[in-house]
Parts: sequence; structure tokens; C-alpha cells
Amino acid sequence: MRFKSLKPEELRWTCPDDLFQFEKSSELKPTKKIVGQDRAVRAVKLGLEIPSSGYNMFVTGVSGSGRETTVKRILDQIDTACCDLVDICYVYNFEDSSRPKALLFPAGEGRQFKEGITKCIDLLKKNIPVVLKSEGTAAEKNALLEGYSARKKKKMEKVEKEAIEAGFAVVSIPVAPGQNRPDVLPVIDGKPRTYEELQEMAAGGQIEAEKLAEYRKIHGRLFKLLAAAIRSAQTIEIEAQTELDRFYRRILKPTVNGILQRLSGLGARRRRSTWSGCPRRYLTTLRPSHLKATREIPG
Repeated sequence: MRFKSLKPEELRWTCPDDLFQFEKSSELKPTKKIVGQDRAVRAVKLGLEIPSSGYNMFVTGVSGSGRETTVKRILDQIDTACCDLVDICYVYNFEDSSRPKALLFPAGEGRQFKEGITKCIDLLKKNIPVVLKSEGTAAEKNALLEGYSARKKKKMEKVEKEAIEAGFAVVSIPVAPGQNRPDVLPVIDGKPRTYEELQEMAAGGQIEAEKLAEYRKIHGRLFKLLAAAIRSAQTIEIEAQTELDRFYRRILKPTVNGILQRLSGLGARRRRSTWSGCPRRYLTTLRPSHLKATREIPG
């Protein structure tokens, strides 16, 4: 290795005169950048930007290294303004009452939504009973049910006719307090007779054994017809109930929609509009028998 001798002026670095574009340092503006502490600055910013509470920050370093100045400068640079504040309103969940739903509104609209809900409930309490108890509603409902009642009656009349022609009658037999079961029994001496009574009459010689067997055979055939008619009547009742539900939804829909429309201008957010359909579905299933419940409509 060859060694080079240096002159005294070469033993130190001298800043070139053309390195800076100014004449005096007073012409420069102080920089806000913290020099040589990039990693520390990133760590402090990360800690300060955590939105949750319960976090603390510990800053360490050699005395005079600018710890306090660094943290203060970073604090001055952080934007603490919150431009997207929201109101959170918890509402009744019509699908799962144990899990309320959270609705988000622009700041200030949550109170308006709460007041709007209160006003809507008051209006619904007043208007729903009026609609359900009106003469027009009663007349239309009666006309609807009469058609289904006529169909049920026709089914039973057919069985009763065949029973009469066979010397039987359709009766209702008590089986428990407040409970009865339908049956078809032979009519003897103007009175329907049970199977136990027929056996006693056969044992007493009032009817022959062959007649008893005939009664049992006819009873089996008629009872099948009766059971089929009852199943048909039950199907008709289900159809009637389904149609009645549609009827109530139809007559209540304009009233409910008109009242809940008062909330449409608040918080145009998807979850609010999704939830607002739930009260509509719930309220349009109310019937006259539910009028007491309208005093406790979930809010």
C-alpha cells in the first residue's frame, strides 16, 4: 500500500462556496423537519394516531437530544379535527329482539330520528285502530270471510246429506271440558246412538247382530267422508287466514307508509333504510285483536 502525504489544509473538509444558493443564513426559513430521528418520529406518530383510549407513550433519550421539542412539534402537525362525526342510535331488532340494531346518522340527526320515531308511534297508535275499526274495513272483511264460510259449509252439508240418507247424523261428542270431537252416529228412535249404546241394545235383543255390523260398516264409510270434509275445512281456514293477512296488510300499508315516510329524510344510509322496512312489515300484520298491543309498539 502506498501512502500519500497531505498538506495541512487538506486535513479538514471545507464546504464549497457554490453548494448553497444563498448569501446569508438569515435568508433561510427554519425547517419543521426533525433531522436524524426518522424512526422515532414514525413511532411517535403511530402512537398519537391510535384512536382508542387506554394507550400510553414512553419517550426516552439522552438529555438534550430534543425529546420534548420533537413530541411538541409532532403534536402541532397532527390534525385533530374530526370531520365525520356520527350519531349512533340503537333500535329494536324485529328479527331478534335480544340484539338491537345500530343505525348511523350524520352528527345531530340522531336526535331528530329519535323525535321522529316518537311522533310516528303516536300517530300510528291513533290511526291504526281507526283504520281497523272502520265500517269499510269491517264490510270488506265480512265479504271476504263469507266466501270461505260458504265453501266450508258446502263441504259439511254434503257429508250431512249422505249421513241423513243412511239414517245417521253428524254430531259433536264432548271429550273434555271445552273440547268436542265430530262423529257420525246412527239415529234410532229419533236419537243418535253411540257404539256403546248399540252394543247394549244388541245384547238386550233390541237390534240384531247383523244390523250392528251394518251400522259399523256404514259408520266407517261416513266417518272417512267426515274426516276428509274436516281436512278440507281446515285447508279453507288456512286459505282464509292467509287472505285475511293480505287484506290487513293492504289496508294498513298506505297509513303505515305515509306515517313512516316522515323518517325518510334522515340519515340516507343503507342500514337505516333496511331497518325501516321492518316496522312496516310488523305494523301491517296487526289485526283488531292486536289493538291493545299497538300501545306498546317497539320503538
